[in-house]
Amino acid sequence: MTPADWSDVQGLILRGYRYDVSRHVVVHCAGTSAQARAFLAKLTPSVTTAQPWKTKPPSTLNIGITYNGLLALGMTAPPLKFFFSLSFQNGAVAQAPVIGDIGPSAPANWNGNLGDPGTAHFILTFYASDDAALDAAVGAWTDLFPRYGLEVAYTIGAQALNDPAFDNNGVHFGYRDSIAQPTIAGAPPRKHEVPDDQPVAPAGEFLMGYPSQMGTTTPWIYKIKPDELSKNSSFGAFRILEQDVAAFQRFLNQAGTAAGLDPELVAAKVCGRWRNGNPLVLAPDAQPPLPVNQLNDFRYGSNDAAAPDPLGVKCPVGSHVRRSNPRDQQVVGGPDEGHKHRIVRRNMPYGPPYHGNGEDDGVKRGLVGYFINVDLANQFEFVMSSWINGAAFVTSVPLAEGDPTANITGTDAFLGDQPSDFFVTQPPPQPGGQVVNETVTLPTAPFITTKGSAYCYLPSITALRYLAALKD
Repeated sequence: MTPADWSDVQGLILRGYRYDVSRHVVVHCAGTSAQARAFLAKLTPSVTTAQPWKTKPPSTLNIGITYNGLLALGMTAPPLKFFFSLSFQNGAVAQAPVIGDIGPSAPANWNGNLGDPGTAHFILTFYASDDAALDAAVGAWTDLFPRYGLEVAYTIGAQALNDPAFDNNGVHFGYRDSIAQPTIAGAPPRKHEVPDDQPVAPAGEFLMGYPSQMGTTTPWIYKIKPDELSKNSSFGAFRILEQDVAAFQRFLNQAGTAAGLDPELVAAKVCGRWRNGNPLVLAPDAQPPLPVNQLNDFRYGSNDAAAPDPLGVKCPVGSHVRRSNPRDQQVVGGPDEGHKHRIVRRNMPYGPPYHGNGEDDGVKRGLVGYFINVDLANQFEFVMSSWINGAAFVTSVPLAEGDPTANITGTDAFLGDQPSDFFVTQPPPQPGGQVVNETVTLPTAPFITTKGSAYCYLPSITALRYLAALKD
């Protein structure tokens, strides 16, 4: 079973957009439920769907609705209390400790009152070709807010870095981004997608109403009643992730000097890819650009002696890409778990590019957008708690003298909530020699800090019409 009607699915879920600028408007419903529903009724015909375009529009529009947003629309039990998942009901603020949003990333430190669960009701997401088109699209809707009892609680814009070295798709830390997106069964074809050699993800991983990774019918938790609220809808964790690029560059310089390593090698080991996107498993010693069709064509193979990198000699087990997408690595959760818990990322950098070499410039920059999945607990929260922040990550690793055993503990070197020593592992300098481990101490302050989050329901067009027609 695959989606038959792309026009019923919000485009942000299945296809993403290649635009230069975007803006997220966090909306607070200060008026009545009837006013909020009237706004939704007016908005719904303009929501961008997954239906392929004949002509690319100057801008797009999508909407996420929080649990409190559903309450503001007048929805009551049983749909809310009995069919929406507990993680969604609790919301991002309550679930923050579960995924490692603690310390400087705790909700008390979030921007725009997002740490108050009653602030965010809707999130309107706009993408556009340029600033003028973006301003026009956003203004056309925010100008209507007073009529419908709505208020702008917070706004954050973003823009592509447009660096040709990264196919116009980079992040502030200097890496090429948006490489390892899952291939979704039944999704519209995408011209610019990097081929993914992993198993095709069932549609039910990202849309309710279809079989999921469980291999059977969709579990009851995804069967929100009535059916109008379920099929072709999804969920997303909206995230504002501030990146301390100056601190990261200082770390690379200092760690490289202390360990006698090229700072670019340290950067590659922390990420799991060279900054141009080459995976360390395929290019452990050099950085010549690989063909696009090879960037995802690799595996780790923890239980296969002939596999490319079972023990993290080329690509450390603590590296970000390995922690967030273990592929065929045997990891906590059970057999073949590394191919499961997939997440679609729809995000874009905010803030101007950094051009220094470790000097603080006082400018805020980072990444903002959605992490999309059907099951917030079993996909987004599982990856964050068990893989990104879980000290016990790899299972069934054969250990022998000289193996880089320290690489299987600790947290994600980029996103982990508890910084620890990171081991830059290198192959033996001579055939038959021992693996070389260099200990690199991560700074106590994280490179990435959460500055806002909201768990959102991403309704289908059918669901939006249903919500707009609710009665008090």
